[in-house]
Amino acid sequence: MKLPVFVMMAALFTTSFAGAAVGDEDRASLRTQLGAEYLKRGQYAVAVDEVNKALAVNAFYAPAHNVMALIHAELGEDEAARQSFARAVQLSPNDADINHNYGWYLCQKGQYQNGIQFLLATQKNALYNTPDKSLLAAGQCALKSGDDANARIYFERALRVRPDNLAARAKLVEYGIYTKDLVLAKRYYAELQRLAPSSAGLLWLGIQLEHQAGNKESENKLAEQLRKKFPDSQEMARLSSGSYD
Repeated sequence: MKLPVFVMMAALFTTSFAGAAVGDEDRASLRTQLGAEYLKRGQYAVAVDEVNKALAVNAFYAPAHNVMALIHAELGEDEAARQSFARAVQLSPNDADINHNYGWYLCQKGQYQNGIQFLLATQKNALYNTPDKSLLAAGQCALKSGDDANARIYFERALRVRPDNLAARAKLVEYGIYTKDLVLAKRYYAELQRLAPSSAGLLWLGIQLEHQAGNKESENKLAEQLRKKFPDSQEMARLSSGSYD
């Protein structure tokens, strides 16, 4: 059946506009990725230029506003960072990366409850690849706010989400030391010793734990290992200065 001319024209225009939209998003995505790379290198002016080019192509591209917010945050431009984060969230409220970045930013600025709210919002996105990362950040945020109980809950949730997460175990050891729950700390430190390769950080964690427990002999053994294996580490410098906190 032959379509009327106006139907064919409508289909043509629809296809053209859809193709243009897809092309614009691809170009905005490329510019945004370049901006993010320059941000990592500390080349802030070039990063801003690339993100501005992305937004010139597609002003509604949420990831570009997200990267712009990160640039402003790195430069200490708080008002501009907040505006860019708010725009990114407005355009893509379910984007887990945007929610994570905004949540962590707010936590760093002392707005703990708002920050945790955005960090936990990441858990609603079933396609988010690193939900444990946001839960760990929420735990750190809660700990800074003085909410010890929820901090532990978030750390343990992170471990349930990703059972092989070594960082979650380390946070639970630190949490146990901080709250003087040495049973908890020893449990997760034993798991770390079994699962993680030897490192200055792992030995230092054990030294802190044994120091808190008052086990001088065990503390000295770990300290000797740290001296032999990692003499130039930051952890060794902290041990030498007696800075256990």
